[in-house]
Amino acid sequence: MVWTVAGTAATAVVPAFAVPHMDNRIVITATAAPRSRTLGDQTSYTYQLAALADTLQTGAEFVIDVDDSVANAELIDEVYRRAGLSPRG
Repeated sequence: MVWTVAGTAATAVVPAFAVPHMDNRIVITATAAPRSRTLGDQTSYTYQLAALADTLQTGAEFVIDVDDSVANAELIDEVYRRAGLSPRG
């Protein structure tokens, strides 16, 4: 799953957006030569779990809240409906 964002000054491509543990680069192409950055190599679940552990251990503010989670679930349900499928129970 390639993710591309094009702006007026540059384009950013993430070769494996949904599976960062398989390819953890972001390639940025601007008017100058393309450059590539290597990001972390863990699964996205591992990063989410680490953020939760940090919140529970230190009391740090969590990036998202329950409203964000509900909105995400509703979006996924709508994707299922538009694909002609029933949302999961």
